[in-house]
This record gives sequence, structure tokens and C-alpha cells, in this order.
Amino acid sequence: MQNCQSLQDFVPDEKTKDALRTIASKQQMGNLLGPLITSAVLINLFSGALVRGSPSFTTFTNSVRLTEEVAGSSVTGSAYNISQTDWISWATTLQKLPSITRRVIEKEAELMLLHYELNYDRQHVVFWRNFLEGC
Repeated sequence: MQNCQSLQDFVPDEKTKDALRTIASKQQMGNLLGPLITSAVLINLFSGALVRGSPSFTTFTNSVRLTEEVAGSSVTGSAYNISQTDWISWATTLQKLPSITRRVIEKEAELMLLHYELNYDRQHVVFWRNFLEGC
């Protein structure tokens, strides 16, 4: 339930402006993370490499060799990679990204609220409380 307080003649200071820029940046990164993870999985599937364990070049090279030995062709290699991909973890990760992003943003706002509460700045306290309430 939203408990929004009225805020008149509010002028954000530089610290608040910086925090809002940081929050916008974190939101943007959260929005880009899903497509980035999906792209990485697709590249892994169709590049002919099955990378497990350490992301070192040796592991990558051994994985390509293993895939070629097991599969023999790029189509079969891709099919092998698809069968070895942990789709449940991938789906769970994508499903949880919005809540992780939201929590990171909430944490930033909570720190700003605490800062202004400790400095007795009522207008900024109201602003950050309203922000956290979704006003």
C-alpha cells in the first residue's frame, strides 16, 4: 500500500542527482543482463564449443576437441551442446533478474534515505521514502 507524502518546492541536491543517475545506470544494466546471458548461451551452443568448469582457454580448447570427437559435425555438435546445457538454471536466472535488479535499486534508495535521515533533511527523506513506496 502506497503512503505517498506531498512534496512541494523540492530541489534535489547533487548527492540525490548522483544517486538517481546511479539508479538509472543499474536499471539499464539490469535490462541488458537478460539479453546478454541469452546471447552468451546461444553463442556457446552454436560455436561448436561446450564450456564447462573453468572458463580458461585450455578448457575451451579441450571442449571443442571433445565436441568434435563426440559429434563429428557442427550440426551434431550443436545438438550435443543443446543437450548438455542446463536450461533450468538459465530459466531460473532470467526469471530472477528483475527481482535482483529491483533489490539493488532499493538498496541504493535505502542508503540515500538513511543518509538524509541522519542529516535531518526532511524534504529529501520524504523524497526517498516516496521513491521506495513507488510514488
